[in-house]
Order: sequence, then C-alpha cells, then structure tokens
Amino acid sequence: MVRWVVALVLALVIALRAIPVAADNDDDIQALTEKIAAGKFAGLALAQAYMELGARKLIGKDAPGALAAYDKAVATFPKYAEAYVWRSFGRIEAGDLPGALDDLSHALTLGVDDRPGDIYFRAEVRMKMKDYREAIADYDQAIVLDPDFGDAYIERGQARLAAGDEAGALADLDHAIAGGRKLYHYKNGYRLIPYYEPIFTKLGFAGWADDVPPKAYLARGKIRLEKGDYDRARPDLEYAVNNSFDDAAEAILYFGMELLATEQCRDGERRLDKAAEKMGIERGTLVQAHRDFIAKTPCAGDLLK
Repeated sequence: MVRWVVALVLALVIALRAIPVAADNDDDIQALTEKIAAGKFAGLALAQAYMELGARKLIGKDAPGALAAYDKAVATFPKYAEAYVWRSFGRIEAGDLPGALDDLSHALTLGVDDRPGDIYFRAEVRMKMKDYREAIADYDQAIVLDPDFGDAYIERGQARLAAGDEAGALADLDHAIAGGRKLYHYKNGYRLIPYYEPIFTKLGFAGWADDVPPKAYLARGKIRLEKGDYDRARPDLEYAVNNSFDDAAEAILYFGMELLATEQCRDGERRLDKAAEKMGIERGTLVQAHRDFIAKTPCAGDLLK
C-alpha cells in the first residue's frame, strides 16, 4: 500500500541527510522496544508506540514482527479505531485479506479520524479480493464524503473497468486528471500513508500534496490503447513512462505496444526489451502474454515468428 511518492521522497530525504536507512531504522526499533519494556508509555500512548513499532518493522520487511506489534496495540487499547486501521496494513502484508477487511470495518464502526480515507483503504482490500461491486460501493461512499478525493476516482475507475464498465472507468479517470492538483491536496498530508507519519515527522518532513499520480495516465492510456485510440493513448502513456516509479515497467510496456500499433516497430521492440529487463523476464514471455494485441499490429511478423 506504500505509494510511489513515499518511496521516492524517503529516498531523497535519506540521500540529502546521508542517513544509513536500515541501520537507522534498526536503532529506532531497538530504542522504541526498550522504552516500551521500561514502561515509558501507558494507555493510548502505549498503543501508539506499538503502532509506530509495527510501522518500522514493516519498513524493515518484518511482516510477522509488524503484525505482532499491531496486535499488541489493539490489545492495549481495544477501542482505539486507528489501531485496527494500522493492523489492517500488517494483515495485508501477511496475506490475510479477510482479516484486514474485518479490521477496517470494525475501525469504521468505532469511529475514525478520516472516514473517507479509511473507507478507501477498505475498498483497496476489496479490490485485492476481486470483489469489485463492493469496492465500487466503498469508493462511492468515500467520494460522497470527500468529492475532492482524487485517488478514490482513480481507483474507482480501475474497479469499474474490472467490472466491465469502460465508460464509467474513463469518466472517473478523465475527472481524476482534469481536476489537477486540487484533487490530491489532502488536509492530512499522510492520508494514504498514516503509518509513515511518525517516521517522517521525526525527519522534519510535514507531509505533502501530490500532483496527479502517473497511474491515472497509465490507466487511461491502457484503455485508449485497447480501444484503438492510439493518438490519445500516446501522450498518456508517455507521461506515465516519464513520471512513474512503481509502475515504470508496465508504463514502458504499454508505450511500446502503442509504438508497435503505429508502425514504429524498432522503437516498440526496444521498449518491450526495456520492460522485460525491468520485470526480470525474457522478452518472448512478455510478447506471449500480450500476443492477442501484438498480433493485430503491423509489427507482428517479426515479434511472433
């Protein structure tokens, strides 16, 4: 669930401050664990300390340790809704999607600080479970509560597309892009990544507002590509290629397919090679995965022989 901008900003902050990340995080985990053991916290403060400990363990890729810390946060203060929200992140990392869904639903029943944000998290879990109808219903709720929730439009567009509603998907993605920065300037700069707030705050970073995420352009470009609307697909896919972090390989792949469709075979093949390299697979494997589309392009002869 960590957004690309978080990883990028964290990398920049670390580079600028010359912090050895793994060692620094390990030191913080040890210090926090010692404070908890020494009885420095009680009640809500203790639950929040366990929550921070869980977040730091997730950063260190210790999903079982993170989940154990989140369990202690919930046990310490069982009526604290945010503890269930954070535990849902640990459960997702551990592959327990039904458990994550239960945690988020319980948190919403208790009452959360950011209701549209946590409904959005529940929709994301439902998307992972391929329950598109219920995911769309949750995205609908999040948007009603906050009509300027840009990421909810993007993800509802993805859910609508998965459910077969291409027109609805395009409408959501068009709105998500046309609305610009206004739709991503959340009151809480940590809305989508609450588990990073204590860590970034200690680094002196107060949160941020995003521009339109490149995933919106990538999603719309893919739909336009499938529709054969190549002229309008290209700028979307080019934007995604030039600005993506997590989705870079996928963006390069689909931009390459747009080039194949418009008879730019050599450039298209180069993009497929680069995408395959980033994915760690052979180009032939990638070509076979998209054989039906490539077969319709002017470049099919060389690629499929």
